[in-house]
This record gives sequence, structure tokens and C-alpha cells, in this order.
Amino acid sequence: MQKVPIKKAPGYDGIDFIVLKTIFRTHPEIFITFYNKCLSLQCFPNPLKTGVIVLFLKKRKNKSDIKSYRPVSLLPTLGKILEKLLLERLNHHLRRNSLQHPNQYGFRTNRSTEEAILDLLDKINSTKNSNQHALMISLDIKGEFDHLQYTSIKNSLDNLKYHSNTLETLIDILSNRKVATNTSQGPATWNQQQGCPQGSCTGPAFWNLVPTNCSSKTGPKGCTCRHLQMICLFGQFRVKTGLKNVAGTSWGLSKNIRRQLYLTVVEKVILYASAEWAHIITARQQKLLSSIQRKFLFNITGAYNTTPTAALQVIEGLMPLHTKANMQSTLVRVGRLGRNCDYEGIHFDHESYEQPSPPSTIHPARFSLEDRISHGGQVPSNRTPIEVHTDGSKINDQTDSAFCAIANEAITKTWKAKMSPANTVFQAEMLVFKAAIEWANTANENVNI
Repeated sequence: MQKVPIKKAPGYDGIDFIVLKTIFRTHPEIFITFYNKCLSLQCFPNPLKTGVIVLFLKKRKNKSDIKSYRPVSLLPTLGKILEKLLLERLNHHLRRNSLQHPNQYGFRTNRSTEEAILDLLDKINSTKNSNQHALMISLDIKGEFDHLQYTSIKNSLDNLKYHSNTLETLIDILSNRKVATNTSQGPATWNQQQGCPQGSCTGPAFWNLVPTNCSSKTGPKGCTCRHLQMICLFGQFRVKTGLKNVAGTSWGLSKNIRRQLYLTVVEKVILYASAEWAHIITARQQKLLSSIQRKFLFNITGAYNTTPTAALQVIEGLMPLHTKANMQSTLVRVGRLGRNCDYEGIHFDHESYEQPSPPSTIHPARFSLEDRISHGGQVPSNRTPIEVHTDGSKINDQTDSAFCAIANEAITKTWKAKMSPANTVFQAEMLVFKAAIEWANTANENVNI
């Protein structure tokens, strides 16, 4: 309840998340009793299945064409929370029993499209190295959520062999669904026979459960250069029609705002999926990136067209795009995707750095703290605790971490480590915390760190 977004629109009942959070602070037992009753009865209440359809016109589309509108379903907030509670239990079962397909990257924790592209490129390179041909068939399923059949969802849920109140309640979501919309003659309501509402919490999960047989082998040659060429066209056109409409050399948005727009919007678009295409940058790619950045630098600085790109970069303190793309590629590969990587002659082993936390293996219904923390045995309570003092520091490119244990005013244990100059002081602190905790688990004493 504490994590629900407060800016989401409510359903037909008009109850938004702000109201629910306010009630939950003073009377949480109301929600606990209600949701537990739904689970025990294996029932998803029918009033929570009605969604209000709101149509949004797509950009640069014909208003008279029905396909130009994107329908969004506004569902009751009480139902959304119940869906989230059910999905937490379902996802726990899927993870625990390894029932999710390894090639499914969408709508999964710690998975992303960047990882999908990188795995695809690895298969392409492996095929090329074995002197074989690679073929990729790319499918775009039109209106996949709108045409998802309820029978397929039920069959997929039954195949999980997960007989529980959670599964039966999820199946009950698919029955008696209704959609409503406002018309010139008044509100209209009809039954929903297929599809998952755009905006529901269960829609992506149901889509992942339905088996889809797709082949993924390779990608088109030269896609990186075409990507950069499209970005280059974007830079030529959008700067003139976008930023130049709101900022000139002596009017409009300030220089700092234009620079901030470049860093937070433009660079993010250009460097998307850089882990795949920027690991090894060719001279042609470097030239394209420099051409893209140059146009934005002119708009930010208001300099003459004859000013060298390198001078503009120094004036604004902006890193060349090809350098930043290479750095971000290394960062994403090592820190998020768990791949080893080389950068500027330095080898980075992903096991030496902190990785994204894996999803919890504890059932969502178990809230007891004792179930989540292991004390490593019975700790005597009548003895003076051991005091452990830790420190991590970085001085003159020397990064070190150490700790010492003091018992009865005497040092009983010391530990120290010297780290790479590339490591930060925060990494040094985390390393010494890890070492102190590991030692405390073996001490079988009451330890204060």
C-alpha cells in the first residue's frame, strides 16, 4: 500500500489511491480483512472488474479513424491492489519452480530489452564464428493484449499445476468482466469476452503465461549505423523545429536549461542500448556521433558555425558522445547485465562488482523478520558484546578498507584490504561491511558493528 502511485486515475467509483492510503494509515485491518476474505473465497468481486474506457488520440493521426485512438481502461483501485497481491504470490511460485521461459525478457524483474538484444548478438557472433548462416524472423503482434483469449489464459494457468486459492482467484478475474464508456446517449456498458485491459496489473503476467513459439536467431547487418543515421536526421530536424522554437542566441530558454535538456533527454535517446552497439565503436560511428552532438552544441552555446566541435565540448564541459557511449556500454555490461568487459586496456570482471539484487525467494505472505534473517546459532545474552569498528577511505588514488574487533578493551581481530584505484570510497565501505558481517556470523558472539 505504501508503494502505490498516488497520481493514477481512479475507476468508475472515484476512489483514488490517496483515499486508500489515508484509510490504511488509521484502519489497516479493513483492507487486511477484505483481501483475506477474497482469497479464502477464491473470489474477485464483480464490481472491481468493470473498467471505464478512455480514448486518447495518437499523435499526428486522423481524428475520424477509430484506429487513431488508444483505449485505456481505468480500473477500480481496490481491484488493482488485489491484483498486485495475487501476482506477488504467482510470481513467487513461477520463480521458485523455474517456470518462466529463459528467453522471456518483457515484464520480468531484472530483465530488459538491452539484455535481450545482447543475448541475440551473442548468438549471431557464435553462429558466425562457426561459419554458419544466421536468420531472424521478427514478429509484431498487432493488438496482442486486446486479442488475448481467456481460454488460452485459463489453460496456461491450469498447466502450472498450482492448485491454490491464489490461482482460483486469478481465474475468477476473467469471468464477468465489463467495460463502460461515456457516449452521447449516456453511459454504455457491455461484457468483455477477450483481451486484457490496458492498465491492468495482470495483463502483462497473463501475456507471459500464454505460450508463444517464436524463433530468434539474428538481426540485420549494419543496424547500428542505420540507428545512428536516424538519430542524425532527428538532430538535424528536431533542433531546428524543437529547441530553436523555444530558444535563440539572445532569447528563450536559458543556456543551463538547454544544456540540461540535452543531458537528460537527447543523450538518453542517442545512447539507448549502447551496451550492444557501443562496445567497439568504428570510425564511421564516431563521425556520426560527433555530427549529432555538434548540432546540439551549437544550439546550447549559440557559437558560430565555424567553431570546432572539440572547442564546443570543452566550453560546455561535455564529454564526446563516442567516449560516453563506450563508457556507458561498459557500465551497463558489467554492472547490470553481469558481463565481463574490457575498457581502455582494463579488464572488468562483473563478479568483482555489486550486481542487481535477485528477487526474494521468501513467500510474500511471510512477514516475520525472524524468517528472513539467520542469526547463525544461539547468541549468549550475558556477555559483553564485541565492538567492531570499520573504515573505508580513498586518499591520493589509494583505496583501502579495514576493521578491528574490540572485546574487553583489547583488539581481538583485525582485517584490511587494498583495492584498485578505480574503486570508490563507497565500494570500500561496502566491502568492509561485508567482511565484518561474514566474520560476525562465525564468531558466535553478540557483535555490534
